[in-house]
Amino acid sequence: MNKLLPFILLFVSLQATAGLIINISDNGSGKSQFDLSGSDIVSSSGQFNNGIWFNDLYEYGAVAGDHSKGSGEFSVLSGAGGYDVGSGSWAINGFYVNGTAGGADWELAIGRSSGALAANAGDAIEFYGSLVADIDYSWFVAGTYFFDTLGPFSNNELGLTDGLTLVIGDLVEVPAPSTLALFGLGLIGIGWTRRKKQTA
Repeated sequence: MNKLLPFILLFVSLQATAGLIINISDNGSGKSQFDLSGSDIVSSSGQFNNGIWFNDLYEYGAVAGDHSKGSGEFSVLSGAGGYDVGSGSWAINGFYVNGTAGGADWELAIGRSSGALAANAGDAIEFYGSLVADIDYSWFVAGTYFFDTLGPFSNNELGLTDGLTLVIGDLVEVPAPSTLALFGLGLIGIGWTRRKKQTA
């Protein structure tokens, strides 16, 4: 069994999740393409209200210029996507931007449906799909932004175990910290096994 442990750790490291990923890129016509992927486990209970809200994008530096641009509803031009949380499922049927002159932030909601989708600690959450929104890509600033909570712009966000990575621009695959840690443990285990053989 000791001989198998390093290889088991290596195998598990390859299966480790990088969490949730949303990639926003230019669709070739100046509009924003949203590619959603990944899965995670809810670490603390919360809910989505009328979609997934990002209320810190201006503070993160992810929005170009001032935050007065683009308030209102924005439609899905093509494609489809959604997210599953626990036993619930939600299709993305629109977007909403809340940006006001002199306001404190620029908020983006992905998915526009009435009501709330609750999530409890331990629930699985999965993102999927690719769609183009009627949102100018030029509004965004290329970069990688990390979030450890999801939800509405109130105090009942749900917590994430591995988090959500928002990539604006070209998506580059980056291993999750848990993947690197498990890979490192596997290498240490292999080295330890070989050293033990040499001393025996």
